Amino acid sequence: MGLQIESFWASHQPSEFQMKLFDTEAGAKFKPLMDYRCNDDKEKDIKFRPTERMKSWDRIADHFINCILDRIDCKAPLRHGLIAQKMMGGLLRSAEIGCPVTFE
Repeated sequence: MGLQIESFWASHQPSEFQMKLFDTEAGAKFKPLMDYRCNDDKEKDIKFRPTERMKSWDRIADHFINCILDRIDCKAPLRHGLIAQKMMGGLLRSAEIGCPVTFE
């Protein structure tokens, strides 16, 4: 079993995005967009064909620009980024001391 977590804004490396999630009953991956599941004890792999053609970074940039120009509420408030960074710090600290850590 393995876990890889990355958190960065600019990494100066080739564009790469991987997301995979698997469980005992089902799973999914991002590229290509696939759904893995069992229905009535039969395995079923479903490949999705997304209709949205705009790339994810374009959607993020469009939303950010709309937040600034049109003063709409941001879907990803700064507070969420701070929480993610605290979690990353907790993971690193836990690995360093070899036991769980807590934070507020």
